[in-house]
Amino acid sequence: RRILRARRRRDEMFPPGLFADASWDILLETTLARLQGERVPVMALCLAAAVPTTTGFRTIRKLIGLGMLERARDPNSNQRILVSMGDDAFARMTACIAQSPHLL
Repeated sequence: RRILRARRRRDEMFPPGLFADASWDILLETTLARLQGERVPVMALCLAAAVPTTTGFRTIRKLIGLGMLERARDPNSNQRILVSMGDDAFARMTACIAQSPHLL
Protein backbone atom coordinates (compact mmCIF):
# COMPACT_ATOMS: atom_id res chain seq x y z
CA ARG A 1 0.00 0.00 0.00
CA ARG A 2 2.92 2.34 0.80
CA ILE A 3 4.32 1.87 -2.70
CA LEU A 4 0.97 2.65 -4.33
CA ARG A 5 0.52 5.80 -2.22
CA ALA A 6 4.02 6.99 -3.14
CA ARG A 7 3.25 6.50 -6.82
CA ARG A 8 0.06 8.56 -6.53
CA ARG A 9 1.95 11.35 -4.69
CA ARG A 10 4.50 11.38 -7.49
CA ASP A 11 1.67 11.70 -10.03
CA GLU A 12 0.32 14.72 -8.15
CA MET A 13 3.66 16.54 -8.35
CA PHE A 14 4.32 16.16 -12.08
CA PRO A 15 2.35 16.69 -15.31
CA PRO A 16 -0.44 14.15 -15.99
CA GLY A 17 0.65 11.04 -17.86
CA LEU A 18 4.36 11.58 -17.34
CA PHE A 19 4.75 8.40 -15.32
CA ALA A 20 1.88 6.41 -16.83
CA ASP A 21 2.53 2.72 -16.27
CA ALA A 22 -0.86 1.07 -16.00
CA SER A 23 0.51 -2.47 -16.14
CA TRP A 24 2.82 -1.91 -13.18
CA ASP A 25 0.15 -0.19 -11.08
CA ILE A 26 -2.32 -2.99 -11.80
CA LEU A 27 0.26 -5.62 -10.91
CA LEU A 28 1.07 -3.80 -7.66
CA GLU A 29 -2.62 -3.57 -6.76
CA THR A 30 -3.32 -7.24 -7.51
CA THR A 31 -0.20 -8.25 -5.55
CA LEU A 32 -1.52 -6.36 -2.54
CA ALA A 33 -4.95 -7.94 -2.99
CA ARG A 34 -3.45 -11.41 -3.11
CA LEU A 35 -1.49 -10.74 0.07
CA GLN A 36 -4.82 -9.79 1.67
CA GLY A 37 -6.61 -12.84 0.22
CA GLU A 38 -8.85 -10.72 -2.00
CA ARG A 39 -9.77 -10.29 -5.64
CA VAL A 40 -10.16 -6.84 -7.17
CA PRO A 41 -13.04 -5.54 -9.29
CA VAL A 42 -11.96 -4.44 -12.76
CA MET A 43 -13.15 -0.87 -12.17
CA ALA A 44 -11.10 -0.63 -8.97
CA LEU A 45 -8.00 -1.62 -10.93
CA CYS A 46 -8.65 1.14 -13.46
CA LEU A 47 -8.90 3.63 -10.59
CA ALA A 48 -5.78 2.26 -8.90
CA ALA A 49 -3.82 2.65 -12.12
CA ALA A 50 -5.14 6.21 -12.54
CA VAL A 51 -5.88 5.64 -16.22
CA PRO A 52 -9.00 5.98 -18.35
CA THR A 53 -11.31 2.98 -18.19
CA THR A 54 -10.55 1.97 -21.79
CA THR A 55 -6.81 1.93 -21.05
CA GLY A 56 -7.39 -0.02 -17.85
CA PHE A 57 -9.57 -2.62 -19.60
CA ARG A 58 -7.04 -3.02 -22.42
CA THR A 59 -4.18 -3.42 -19.94
CA ILE A 60 -6.08 -5.95 -17.83
CA ARG A 61 -6.95 -7.98 -20.94
CA LYS A 62 -3.28 -7.95 -21.93
CA LEU A 63 -2.17 -9.16 -18.48
CA ILE A 64 -4.84 -11.88 -18.52
CA GLY A 65 -3.64 -12.95 -21.98
CA LEU A 66 -0.09 -13.21 -20.64
CA GLY A 67 -1.34 -15.46 -17.83
CA MET A 68 -0.39 -12.97 -15.12
CA LEU A 69 -3.94 -12.20 -14.04
CA GLU A 70 -7.07 -14.32 -13.82
CA ARG A 71 -10.65 -13.16 -14.06
CA ALA A 72 -13.84 -14.55 -12.59
CA ARG A 73 -17.42 -13.40 -12.20
CA ASP A 74 -18.30 -12.01 -8.82
CA PRO A 75 -20.50 -14.66 -7.15
CA ASN A 76 -22.56 -11.83 -5.61
CA SER A 77 -23.09 -9.90 -8.85
CA ASN A 78 -23.45 -11.22 -12.38
CA GLN A 79 -22.37 -7.84 -13.72
CA ARG A 80 -19.04 -7.52 -11.92
CA ILE A 81 -15.74 -9.14 -12.88
CA LEU A 82 -13.10 -9.80 -10.24
CA VAL A 83 -9.40 -10.09 -11.01
CA SER A 84 -6.70 -11.98 -9.13
CA MET A 85 -3.03 -12.64 -9.66
CA GLY A 86 -1.74 -16.01 -10.84
CA ASP A 87 0.87 -17.96 -8.88
CA ASP A 88 3.78 -17.32 -11.26
CA ALA A 89 3.11 -13.58 -11.48
CA PHE A 90 2.81 -13.38 -7.69
CA ALA A 91 6.17 -15.11 -7.24
CA ARG A 92 7.76 -12.72 -9.74
CA MET A 93 6.24 -9.62 -8.14
CA THR A 94 7.20 -10.53 -4.60
CA ALA A 95 10.75 -11.35 -5.73
CA CYS A 96 10.98 -8.05 -7.63
CA ILE A 97 9.74 -6.05 -4.64
CA ALA A 98 12.07 -7.86 -2.24
CA GLN A 99 15.11 -7.45 -4.49
CA SER A 100 14.56 -3.93 -5.76
CA PRO A 101 12.33 -1.86 -3.43
CA HIS A 102 14.16 1.32 -4.47
CA LEU A 103 13.00 0.92 -8.09
CA LEU A 104 9.33 0.99 -7.21
